[in-house]
Amino acid sequence: MVIELQKIQNIRYKYIYIFAIYTAFYLYIYGPCVSFDYAYYDDYGVAQAGWSGNMTPFLVSIIQGGRPIYALYNYIYLFTKDFSDLGWIRLITILGTASFATLLSHHLRRSTKLPTIVIIAIAFSCGLTPSFQVFAAWSVTAPFPWAASIAGVAASYLTRHDRIKARDYFISLILLTVSMMIYQPAAMAFWLFIAIDRFYISHQYQRTRIFFSAFAIVMTALGLDFLSSKLLPKLLFSQIQPFERGGLVHDYLGKVVWFVHEVIPDSFALFSITSNKIIYLSSITIIILGIVFTGGRRYNVILRFFYLLSLTVLSYLPNLLVQENWASYRTQLALGSLVIFYVYISIWAISEKFNLRKIGTASIILLTLIYATTAHRNIVSLFISPQIKEYALIEKYLSTVKGLYEAQQIYLVPSHWENTVAPIVRYDEFGSPSSLHQWMPAEIMWVVLHSRQAKIPSALQSALAGPYDKAPHQTGTIIINFDDAIKMNMSQ
Repeated sequence: MVIELQKIQNIRYKYIYIFAIYTAFYLYIYGPCVSFDYAYYDDYGVAQAGWSGNMTPFLVSIIQGGRPIYALYNYIYLFTKDFSDLGWIRLITILGTASFATLLSHHLRRSTKLPTIVIIAIAFSCGLTPSFQVFAAWSVTAPFPWAASIAGVAASYLTRHDRIKARDYFISLILLTVSMMIYQPAAMAFWLFIAIDRFYISHQYQRTRIFFSAFAIVMTALGLDFLSSKLLPKLLFSQIQPFERGGLVHDYLGKVVWFVHEVIPDSFALFSITSNKIIYLSSITIIILGIVFTGGRRYNVILRFFYLLSLTVLSYLPNLLVQENWASYRTQLALGSLVIFYVYISIWAISEKFNLRKIGTASIILLTLIYATTAHRNIVSLFISPQIKEYALIEKYLSTVKGLYEAQQIYLVPSHWENTVAPIVRYDEFGSPSSLHQWMPAEIMWVVLHSRQAKIPSALQSALAGPYDKAPHQTGTIIINFDDAIKMNMSQ
């Protein structure tokens, strides 16, 4: 008994050490997100809500989107006072990413015969994908890596024993539902862990049973989450606006075309956040060769292709079920990680097939180094530096506006993505100006004035926002053009 307890304790310490090592790695890559004081995009909205002490309006749409647990997380902003506090919140993301990588390492070690260096490379690289870069740079996404970790634990309950017990089904369902109520796309990391665990099972019947059991749990959890998105807003709030983004898809063919033409190229492009057909096609080719070389008989090869296609769709399922077609990188956590897993194990399988293990190992290490370098560069050049510069330009611009406090009406003109101070723009994430959308300028202006300890103009509460050509040019109205604020950078 004492020996068994000692073994458990040693295993516990082992994974604490692994977690600490991954944390140190990710702190090196994503450390600037913690050390630099800045805000990005929705950070301004939650900062305003937290600093003013009124979180309710901000939380309504989150709960309508089926993320009530994530809504509770946002109360953390009540304890923030300035931008420096946002850095500590972003540290939560780094710890969550290290947790995700630690769980992946455990599953890979248990379920495969891959060398330790390959296991470390897969787990580390999954935390460096564009999705995790966005999470690290954006304080409002801090719980999302933790949602992926919870989904991984949920998946592990389906492969703990030779026969799945009712208790394991229930615990897996509860954990996955919790994960979805934080962030549904991150919860689809469940399928990554199922894909890894399939390597642990030798019997084809048991593999198939686990796959369909997992599918049943995912659909049930999605149903519970959808139910919460309809019931909770009506129970918690007296008046709510329709939530169009949560509507179920009707144009099925259009959705398939969008998925193939936008989501797949992004996810299979590995570390590249630009349209790179060479990397995209190379990833697909490597995966196909890996399946062909390790599949054995034709039946097994066909079956492996079926599972790959199924997992590709299932790992992006929540976004395929809704009307909105927006393939942002933050929605691609599960699919991007799944692609890395398949590319890396395919490289290793091919190198083993031709007895080129050293070349295979070197290729995997090289890919991981490219990922790490690219992630660090993207964080600094496409998030931190542009956001700091944009804030400074807006602050300088607002200081030149006259009659701000006497204005009867304020009209705000959002910036345009073409006027970004970053070298490239991808979706509303990499390089995107924070003042891009109509609801952002008022929040940014409030935060800038609050940070300067200036009085908040009364007209800001009822400020209108829209394009410049629709601005009301009348007495008592001040037009604040955020596009002009950013263009100041272009002229310098």
